[in-house]
Amino acid sequence: MTTDVGGVPEVLPPHMAYLAKPDEKSILRQLKSAINNVNKIPTDQFYDQVSKIYSWRQVAERTEKVYDYAMDKTVPNVMARIKSSFAWGPIIGLWAIIYTVIEGIILGLADYFLPEDQIDIARAFANEEYTECPE
Repeated sequence: MTTDVGGVPEVLPPHMAYLAKPDEKSILRQLKSAINNVNKIPTDQFYDQVSKIYSWRQVAERTEKVYDYAMDKTVPNVMARIKSSFAWGPIIGLWAIIYTVIEGIILGLADYFLPEDQIDIARAFANEEYTECPE
């Protein structure tokens, strides 16, 4: 039994878990169902099923896709972020603008004291060497 929040429903197949909403009535209801059905669930097959669904290679490939997606996204500049903060409303928008301005000042100072051209960047990765078996 687990709560139906975040990535939990995406990770656990529905027949392997009782998903409860994050409130006490739902948690108690699902816990009661899990206790009543504990002897009826064929858990001996769960390991084999999960091992066919997930592997460390798949996790690494999914993580790599997320990183590639994030790297392909354009990063808005400080002025674009300040403009978009106005749409958040008068209170949250004001806090977002203040935060963005402070962040812009800090980033400007960091860029001044640690210029980007003086930072070593790994531009290429020898994937063939990394994936070779050392034996």
